Amino acid sequence: MVGSETANPDDATPADTSKSAGVNPDLAREKERYEEAWRTLDGHSKQFWIGIALFPPVVLLITAILGRYIYGLLAFGLALAVYFGIRYVLKLDRGPSVHDFLCPRCGKDFYRMEKKTDTLSRKCLHCGLFRGALPPDFEKPVKDKPFKAKSK
Repeated sequence: MVGSETANPDDATPADTSKSAGVNPDLAREKERYEEAWRTLDGHSKQFWIGIALFPPVVLLITAILGRYIYGLLAFGLALAVYFGIRYVLKLDRGPSVHDFLCPRCGKDFYRMEKKTDTLSRKCLHCGLFRGALPPDFEKPVKDKPFKAKSK
């Protein structure tokens, strides 16, 4: 039968659900980009602070073990070398990654401005974007009619 081909339902492309749900696809992609950036920063921050928190107990433990065989200061020096070697191998040394994080909004250093570095800051030193914030206007629903406030 020439010309009477039936459409295969498996060949059909799925409908774009973001348009039907009233969400702008560009804003959805932007939201995903922001969320990925924040997840990356959170992971690097967590690894950095775990490394800082483990420093005293691990160094003291290694110093105590090596102190039985080696003189005190040399044992402490070797303990430091072992600790930082373990941090390097396990990639817990994420300080530069945290400090060099780029803001998802402005693309500049999140924690650095000229000679100022503030790694405890909760917002970008350039544009003021708060850590963990979504892109602007993402939460605003897409409507045909503008919002009207109720009059008192």
